[in-house]
Amino acid sequence: MSQNKLNYSEEFSFLYSNIRHKINIITNNLSLNIYLLIFDYPPIQYENIFKFSNQNSQKFFYDSIITSIKRKTIKFEKTNNKINISCQNINFALNLKDSSVNDLIKILFNKVKELENQNKIFEKKIQDLETKNLQLKDEIFQMQNSKTISLDCSFNLNKLIYKKVISNHKNQINYVIKFPSGKFATCSNDKSIIIYNENKEINLIIENAHEKKVTCICIFTENLLISSSMEIKIWEIKNFYFRKIQVLNFHNEYINKILKLNDEYFASAGEDKNIIIYKYIPNLNKFEKFTILNGNKNGIDGMIYFDDLLISVSDNEVIFWKKFKIIKILENLYHYSCNGLIKLNKNYIALAEKENIFIININTFQVESAIKTTNGFIDCLLLLNDGTLISGGKDSFIERWNVLTREKIDFCEINEINILQFIEFDDNSIGYICEDSTDFFVIHH
Repeated sequence: MSQNKLNYSEEFSFLYSNIRHKINIITNNLSLNIYLLIFDYPPIQYENIFKFSNQNSQKFFYDSIITSIKRKTIKFEKTNNKINISCQNINFALNLKDSSVNDLIKILFNKVKELENQNKIFEKKIQDLETKNLQLKDEIFQMQNSKTISLDCSFNLNKLIYKKVISNHKNQINYVIKFPSGKFATCSNDKSIIIYNENKEINLIIENAHEKKVTCICIFTENLLISSSMEIKIWEIKNFYFRKIQVLNFHNEYINKILKLNDEYFASAGEDKNIIIYKYIPNLNKFEKFTILNGNKNGIDGMIYFDDLLISVSDNEVIFWKKFKIIKILENLYHYSCNGLIKLNKNYIALAEKENIFIININTFQVESAIKTTNGFIDCLLLLNDGTLISGGKDSFIERWNVLTREKIDFCEINEINILQFIEFDDNSIGYICEDSTDFFVIHH
């Protein structure tokens, strides 16, 4: 089909991922072309109506319109003989004299209505599932009170309902932490810290929080946030307001982990093999260096703390510190991640070591058992609120384990690989970040 020469020509540009694209719209049948984009149903006679400067422009235009319709943010405004349509980062006008435009408007409104109905059905399913989840929790609570151990837990990883992707960083996300109130925060190689509210919407952005990448964050109180790079910064956080109140510069290499020990102390550890303990001075609302712990042979990847026992891990050793003094070193345990060491209960910890999860008794300092995983090298572990353990690593599987029997309960496959960290929210959804990814993923089960 030869292309008509033309009712009007309009050129517009938009900014996406810091790349400037331009699109030439030259058609008197733009409406039918939008029909192609939205419904992916290309009538042969209307092929090649749109002209894009490159593939990225085309993809962005597709995604913008479809996303706007799904989110019900597409807007229509009638002016003279034109209908103006605005959606996500794109605005264009259609000529009302074109009879096909009216057909398009009907199609769009019908599609929006259809999506609204689908959304109502989806919300009803969510409500039903939340009700069922509460019933299951109640059953588990009753069984626990009757001293009955149940192997059937409150959800099944095989039955994922949907996944939400949160994309607000420009470089790899390195760490995620949850506030006591339910908010959470992420930090990134893009030097920023983003704080989200309970609905997983942006509450606050701290841009250029450090001169280099932000490696870790820690919540000391609801209003005090600690971040690290090659130095540590203390931030006062209140609603939509933030203020840097202190810089602590005692490391000479990147800091891998910062950890609140109790209401009086927090610790930092990094590639310089040192653990530094800081003490909080309430009347000044600031911290001072308390002591430095030496004894690690390699850069420190992670730490956990309970009671007065601090445990640190590096490439091939686990060190137990009592009252900030070494009491035991376990060697030849090869560990590569700051999120692969977790507390199970008052007597046991779990350590990810290659494709194994070691269960270690902190009273005897012995590895009592090992869980052999099927998803290759393990980088992160998380103990869920229902008492089960999930693991993730180099491949695309999340596996869930019964801590008592060391048996696998279930698993799910996701589209991402190289999971770095898990976090569980109050609604039992699970968030995770991945190596080389700017996205934060949330799965609802």
